Amino acid sequence: VNIAVYNGLHASKGGNLYGTEPFTYYIVNLCLNFNVAFVVAMHAYIVAFLASTVVGFEGRAGQRRYERVTTFALYVGAPMAIWLGIMFSMAHKEERFLFVIYPLMCAAAAFTMHEIWTFFAEIEVATYSKRQ
Repeated sequence: VNIAVYNGLHASKGGNLYGTEPFTYYIVNLCLNFNVAFVVAMHAYIVAFLASTVVGFEGRAGQRRYERVTTFALYVGAPMAIWLGIMFSMAHKEERFLFVIYPLMCAAAAFTMHEIWTFFAEIEVATYSKRQ
């Protein structure tokens, strides 16, 4: 919180003292540090939306999907989006400001891969059951 207050609210008093960077600074650093995991994590909201609208929440599997999607949105997705929004809006950018969301980024990537894997597994089960 102190990082955001000092660099965001009091930027005229010293937040710009050590230089400023364009908004692409964090994108480049996250791509260098996380590679594919960063790209996968940034698609977590799209996958969560598709899991809730296209696949749905019917049955026991749907209930588990609902719990996964809502848990992700509340505990991983929202804090990560808020922190990224605050950090991207500040002029002074440092990589250490993103250390706070590294675990959330990994969890978002894991959630995305799990939902994609589950979706294709359900398609395979449905296809196999139709053949018999």
